[in-house]
Formats: sequence, C-alpha cells, structure tokens
Amino acid sequence: MSLRNLKRLNSKGDTIVEVMIVLTILGLAIGISYATANSSLKDISQAEEHAQATELAQSQIEGLRTLLAPGSPNIFITGPFCLVPSGSTYAIAPTSPTLWPGGTYPSGCQMSGNTPYTIKVSDLSVANPALPPDTFEIIIQWPDIHGQGTDTVTLGYQLHTTP
Repeated sequence: MSLRNLKRLNSKGDTIVEVMIVLTILGLAIGISYATANSSLKDISQAEEHAQATELAQSQIEGLRTLLAPGSPNIFITGPFCLVPSGSTYAIAPTSPTLWPGGTYPSGCQMSGNTPYTIKVSDLSVANPALPPDTFEIIIQWPDIHGQGTDTVTLGYQLHTTP
C-alpha cells in the first residue's frame, strides 16, 4: 500500500471526535433556542395577565361611577371592598384588611380562571381627609408567572363632579 492510498483512506469520512463536536454545538444551539422561546412565552403570558388585571381595575372604576352619581352621598364602606356585578348595577362586598393579600374573599372579589386575581378597592378620601372627596385606589394582585411572589396593578381614581 502506498502513501497516497493511506491518505485517501483517512479522508473518506469524519472521525468520531468531529461528529461529537458537531453534536455538542448543535445541542447547545437547540438548548439556547428553547430557553429563549420559553422565556418569551412567559413574558407574553405575563403581559396578557397584566392586561386582564387592568381590565378588571377598569371595571371596578365603572362600578364606582355607576354607584356614585355626582352630588350623591358616598355610599361606600370605610374599609377595603370590591364591586361585584349584580344585574344592571353593582353590589359592595367588604374585604377585611387582615385577610389581604391572601385569605378568603367574597367570590366576586377573587376572580379565578386561569389566573387567580384578587381585587381590593379603598376610598382613600375617608382615611385621609386632605384628599379630594371620592378618591379611590383599586389594587389587583395575582401570582407571578415566574413564581417570584405577586404581580400588582394599582389604579387611582377620583370621581369628578360636574357643576
């Protein structure tokens, strides 16, 4: 066998080391792609949950506007509460401050679907007379999708009376 034939035999295919290097690089690329896609999906889900919580807070504001017409007396309770749709109007459901942010709430104050939202509305003008009347704070909380505590949406609202 000549030297030329030996070189030709050695160049016919890849060695096992070359194949293992290629498989390692391919595995790393797939792993990084999976981690990036998984993180992106969680971020999308978190954004959807935040949008849904904002809609819940806005529905509480609509309930406030429905129940408190301009010039009418404030009918809301002193402690935290939530507004539960009841036919064409809303019912006031008290939430105890000692139970917030866990514990048992009235069924209308804890929305359970895929994400368990907890709703709390407070009339800030009752606790702080320096604030304008009918100043409310709406807090929506739910478990963080990343398992790192809770996410929160907080909206402030003041009912403006028209002269």
